[in-house]
Amino acid sequence: MENLDENPQEYIVERVEGKRIVDGRVQYLLKWSGYDSSANTWEPVENLNCPDLVARFEETAFENEFLDEIEAESRQGLEPLKILGLTLIQKRLIFLMQWKDEEGLSFLTAAEAYSKYPQLVIKFYEERVMWDSDEEDDDAQSDNRFEI
Repeated sequence: MENLDENPQEYIVERVEGKRIVDGRVQYLLKWSGYDSSANTWEPVENLNCPDLVARFEETAFENEFLDEIEAESRQGLEPLKILGLTLIQKRLIFLMQWKDEEGLSFLTAAEAYSKYPQLVIKFYEERVMWDSDEEDDDAQSDNRFEI
């Protein structure tokens, strides 16, 4: 009789595609390298040896949830006071907004800000543009750059 432990086959995780909790235990849906998606399996966290892939999945899942909440927020009737900041999440610009007659702050996607409040967006960028020119170079071909 052959001992199965002598030739264990090692499977390589390509990516983590989902997460669930079953009977209080966390499980991740794994896409196996070299196999199509029909071979994906749910595996308990204690069986995994791919912490980087799990961390990447968790970060992306958090960002997706955050973006979904931003897009679902209702801002009907609110008038913006100013844009306080800007960040990049999954290659999408997100503005931190302060509203008139509201104590709280909220986030707004750049697409929504550009379409609804273009002058406020322009003002935000204008206040932050810093021109960098080489004062030692007096000729007309000086290198003028800006950064935000």
